[in-house]
Amino acid sequence: MEKNDIAAARRALLQAEVNRQGLANVARAAGKPDRQINDMIAGRKSFGEKVAREIESRLRPDLHAGWLVSPHLSLSSNTHPSQESAESRLVENVTPAPEIKGRIPLISWVRAGEWSEAVDIYEPGYAERWLPHLKRNGEHTYALRVDGDSMTAPYGKSYPDGCIIFVDPMRRSPNSGDRIIAKLEGANQVTFKTYVEDAGRRWLKPLNPQHPPIMEPFRVLGTVIGKWEDD
Repeated sequence: MEKNDIAAARRALLQAEVNRQGLANVARAAGKPDRQINDMIAGRKSFGEKVAREIESRLRPDLHAGWLVSPHLSLSSNTHPSQESAESRLVENVTPAPEIKGRIPLISWVRAGEWSEAVDIYEPGYAERWLPHLKRNGEHTYALRVDGDSMTAPYGKSYPDGCIIFVDPMRRSPNSGDRIIAKLEGANQVTFKTYVEDAGRRWLKPLNPQHPPIMEPFRVLGTVIGKWEDD
């Protein structure tokens, strides 16, 4: 296995532990900041043998030494059966998975309305949970849970109540037809709608025809770049 493949395998195994234990618990056990764990998974921070050796026993003392340092090596013959079973399940769970490019904080609509570049998204309690993302995205990208059925379309692309959308707050010059997060001028209301611009006018259009368009002035807070739906 090539060096880059070993690093990718380490990232996949670390991602699996974050999925199993949660980011905060993994960071605490490893003795690393949440941000560093996230950056290691995303490939923005080095994840070499030294770091892997330092944290592997802290993360999974039930697994054999080297499970994170040398994930490309087969299990040794003297591995305890219970360890072999745990490791086999771990490998089965992560080897077919696509490479995780980063993790994104799921935040409240109130926080979205108050967002600024100065906000530290890694501050404890800022995110409700952290979600894996398969594409490269801006470092400020966040996620929101859709509330209501105004963006539930009768056909085609739809965003039903409860699904999660990924938002890039640095993309504030949308094209007509883009899905955006907007804040109505003179109000605290933050909304998710389709941006429409025509003949010098702009408005917010829901995908659900049972909801009326919003014609009031608004400020663009970010552009939706993806969607996540829980099983």
